[in-house]
Amino acid sequence: MPPYQPSADWQYEIPTTGSKRLPPAARYVESLTHQGYGFEAAIADLIDNSIDAGARNVVVSFLRDDDRLAGLLVVDDGCGMNDEALDTAMTVGGREGYAASALGHFGAGLKAASLSHADSLTVISRTKKSPSTGRRWLTARAQADFTCDVVDPRYCQDLVDRYDGIVEWHGTIVRWDRVRAFDTVTAGQADRFLNDAIEKLETHLGLYLH
Repeated sequence: MPPYQPSADWQYEIPTTGSKRLPPAARYVESLTHQGYGFEAAIADLIDNSIDAGARNVVVSFLRDDDRLAGLLVVDDGCGMNDEALDTAMTVGGREGYAASALGHFGAGLKAASLSHADSLTVISRTKKSPSTGRRWLTARAQADFTCDVVDPRYCQDLVDRYDGIVEWHGTIVRWDRVRAFDTVTAGQADRFLNDAIEKLETHLGLYLH
């Protein structure tokens, strides 16, 4: 190989001998769990996605099992996603095209907002032309090999049916399970926690999305 001969613009040139693909390590998912999202800001990010999808109605629902907070759902009546679009949505940085009015632009908001607060993220969606479909990220598995679960279509349809007043012909449900903040709620404190969380969420959303 002949010796490298710098040109007159040598100070601006970086010589290369080829290229190689360096995909992210699976443990990159771990960084998404430490994004510093506040609880209200994370929910606002999910609602941003609903607005981008053309939703006219968005419902935030806390799941409760007696005195235990079991999870959280954000349900919208946006355009929804088919299998291919949902795979893209669940891929870190996977979204490529954005409308000029879109509130997000980097394809990480859904995953970062969700995994910063929950160890399990499930997204179920349907469009006018495609049946209900779902994917689930479990933080532990994602950190190991970027494996994303395909949700049973029967469960997807069952959950969509439960929210038939919102998701009729199209829409999306984002579900958080194993929410870390919920694990800190002691016995008998669920009502107090919910009242405080809802008040803060209403205030934040009112200011952020007014």
